[in-house]
Amino acid sequence: MIIRSIGLQNIRSYRDATIQLTLGKTLFEGDIGSGKSTLLMAIEFALFGLGSEKGASLLRSGEQNGTVNLVFEVDGTEYSVARNLVRKAGKVQQTDGELRTPDGTESLSPKDMKERMLKILGFKEPLDPKAQSVIYRYAVYTPQEEMKRILVMPADLRLQTLRKAFGIEEYKIAKENALDLDREIQSRARELEASARDLGTLTDRIRERRARLEAKEVEVAKAVESIGREEKKKAALDDEMETLRGNERELTAARQRLSDLEGFFASKSRELAELAKDIEAREKKVTKLRQQVEVGEIEENPSTKTEMELAAEVGGLETHILELTRLQATTDAKIEEYRSIRETGSCPTCDREADPAEFVAKEEMKVLEKDKQARTLDEHRVALAKAKEFLESKRRYASLMDSLEEHRKSLSEAQGELKERRMKESQVMYEYEDLENKLFKARKEIEQLGGVSASIERIEAEIRSAELKLRGLRSAADKAERDVENLKQGILDDEEAVRVKEAGKSKASSLREHAIWVEDYFVPSLDAIERQVLTNINEDFNSHFQEWFSTLVEDQSKEARIDEDFTPVVEQDGYEQDVEYLSGGERTSLALAYRLALNGIVQRVSTGMKSNLLILDEPTDGFSNEQLAKMREILDEIESPQVIIVSHDKELESFADQTYRVVKDRGESKVLVAE
Repeated sequence: MIIRSIGLQNIRSYRDATIQLTLGKTLFEGDIGSGKSTLLMAIEFALFGLGSEKGASLLRSGEQNGTVNLVFEVDGTEYSVARNLVRKAGKVQQTDGELRTPDGTESLSPKDMKERMLKILGFKEPLDPKAQSVIYRYAVYTPQEEMKRILVMPADLRLQTLRKAFGIEEYKIAKENALDLDREIQSRARELEASARDLGTLTDRIRERRARLEAKEVEVAKAVESIGREEKKKAALDDEMETLRGNERELTAARQRLSDLEGFFASKSRELAELAKDIEAREKKVTKLRQQVEVGEIEENPSTKTEMELAAEVGGLETHILELTRLQATTDAKIEEYRSIRETGSCPTCDREADPAEFVAKEEMKVLEKDKQARTLDEHRVALAKAKEFLESKRRYASLMDSLEEHRKSLSEAQGELKERRMKESQVMYEYEDLENKLFKARKEIEQLGGVSASIERIEAEIRSAELKLRGLRSAADKAERDVENLKQGILDDEEAVRVKEAGKSKASSLREHAIWVEDYFVPSLDAIERQVLTNINEDFNSHFQEWFSTLVEDQSKEARIDEDFTPVVEQDGYEQDVEYLSGGERTSLALAYRLALNGIVQRVSTGMKSNLLILDEPTDGFSNEQLAKMREILDEIESPQVIIVSHDKELESFADQTYRVVKDRGESKVLVAE
């Protein structure tokens, strides 16, 4: 792995910074607390996530969001990873990040991102997002203080940690799995052996069940034969019952027909009675109408004149009488006028004098005229009375003729209806007699079917008895058949159990042999291989450690080596010296030598690891000028294509291919290219 660039936004003391990196040795130099270690934390966060770190330790104080962008190269392929931090409800959490590969860009959860990164780097480690990468921490980057703690930790804890870094933890896991398998094999063998202990009991039970099966099969055969006989008897009863049921249905139908016929007969009887009454009433009506017609036919016409002519005559007479009455009134007025002139000698109208003698004759003439008018008026009144009498008689005659016509019409209709009723009576009488005949036949049929109910009751009782007997036989047969099936299944189960137990017994013997192989051969072989691998690693590790230690520490009286637990042992003049009593520079040299040896070993033994990067954190803390000079030789000898050094020693600038100066101004870190 080669890092090309790293970008930080709101990460610890960095607000916004981007650093480009090249091959060779890169130095980040600055005062303590300037922000150098933050860069290393950001690289590890970008590659593997938070691990055991808290998000709040990375996100800049007061900010809601933070991001680390890392561009790196593996086997010539460039990748870019971006991880994000978000502050929510007072807590800092890692959210989904982005991974850019030659195939495109995708958004991944923290867990999925770590899985992809381990695959890209070739690190065979657990996928737990809360776990740090052991290979990265020992092969690429180990904080200096953490390395010093490793040197003084208990030997068993150190060895347990290094076993993971060396990748030989798999031997331990394999042995534990083998022992678990051995225990499981032994347990399974014991179970199989215990399961096979009742083989004799099962064999005896199979023989006993076969004997019971033969007896039950005979019992079933007898039950089936009895059931056959009873079913034939019941079938005959069912046939007889079916015939009786047919008769019963015929009886029911006959009774229904009788009931219907009786209803129809009663209805026809009522209809005949009503027709007789109706015919009698209509005969009376015809007689009455015939009499009325006969009376009308003998009536004479009172006048040859029409009713209209008589009415016109009456009207003319009434007009003449009215005119005569008015004329008579006029004549009376003239008589009175002439009498007044005669008596007074003057005209009552114009008051002129007149000769009374002139009006005597006029008065007499008017009196004669009045008498004539009176006679004529009386004659007209007599003629009017006779004319009215003729008109009234004519009207009565006309009304009588109208009634006569109505009576003739009604008589004709009544005679037709009477004839129709008599025909209807004949038809109903025929139907009545037919119903009477059908009633006789229906009663005869019911009488013939009268004994069917008693026969049905008898057959029903016999059928119930047969069914009860059949149920008992079938129940016994079913029970016997179930017993047969249960016995057969029991025999099959027992035979299968015998086969399984015999196979289990054989399997138990085979498992015992496997357990012996695991205990006596496989586990000891794993122990031997692990010891040999660990011994080889220890020798290789010790060789490199002594080389780097002797380079850094010029005191010829001091020697260092690694014991079988990878614990560093320092000797001076043949005596072991406690690491705690070494000077600061010597402890740093010891830690750096251990660190460089560890880096070399881990890179060689970690199968598939793709890391060409080495990160050194404060590797020269407490070094003398002479040791700093030796550092140049060490850096030249290191074979890593890319080395990143973080230090506050400015003397290392001359060793680096490129140098960045890290400064902090008013709480904000910045990375500057050193001039």
